[in-house]
Amino acid sequence: MAFSNYYGLFNDEKLSGVEIIHHGVRTATNGDIRLSPTPGQWDSIPRLIDRKVEQDKNIIEASLSYPSFHFDYVIKAQARDDGVFLNVNLKNPLPKELEGRAGFNLEFLPAAYFEKSYMMDDKAGTFPLYPAGTMEKSGWGTIEPKPVASGTTPILAPEDPARRISIQAKNCTLALYDGRNQ
Repeated sequence: MAFSNYYGLFNDEKLSGVEIIHHGVRTATNGDIRLSPTPGQWDSIPRLIDRKVEQDKNIIEASLSYPSFHFDYVIKAQARDDGVFLNVNLKNPLPKELEGRAGFNLEFLPAAYFEKSYMMDDKAGTFPLYPAGTMEKSGWGTIEPKPVASGTTPILAPEDPARRISIQAKNCTLALYDGRNQ
C-alpha cells in the first residue's frame, strides 16, 4: 500500500506512507522521507499534496512537501514481478539544512522480526527481542541510535520465507536502526 492512510494526531503513527502487507501480516510501514533516522511522535511530517493511482501500470505516486523547508518530492511505488520498486524524486536539490538529516525511512515492525536473522551485504546479525544499540548525539542536537548495520543489500529473515524481504539500493547506502531505544 502507498499513502492509503495518512499521519493523524501523532506524527509517529504506524499507518502511513508506504506499507508492506506480507503474507497477510503488516511487516513494514511509514515508508516516507523523514528528518531523523528514527523519528518520534513530535518530529516533523510531510504534507501530502496529491496521490495518483495508475491501475493499468501498477503505479501509485504521491507528491509530498515539507513547506517550512521548501522541500517537495514525489514517491513512486510500482509493483514489478514479485516485488515493489520505490523511487524518490526531488523536485529541487535537497535544502542545505536537510543534508545528512533527510532520508527515506521504512519501519519494519519489530514483532514480525523478533529473533530472526538479517544479512547486510556479507555480514549477518540477529534482530533483538529487546531494544539494543549504541546512541550518539546527532549533528542537529538530538540523541539518535547508531546504525545496527549498513550496506547496500539487506535481507531480513533469510531463514523464513513468510517474512523474508530483500532490498537493493542503487547509488546509496542503507542502514538498519533499532528505533525502539529512543
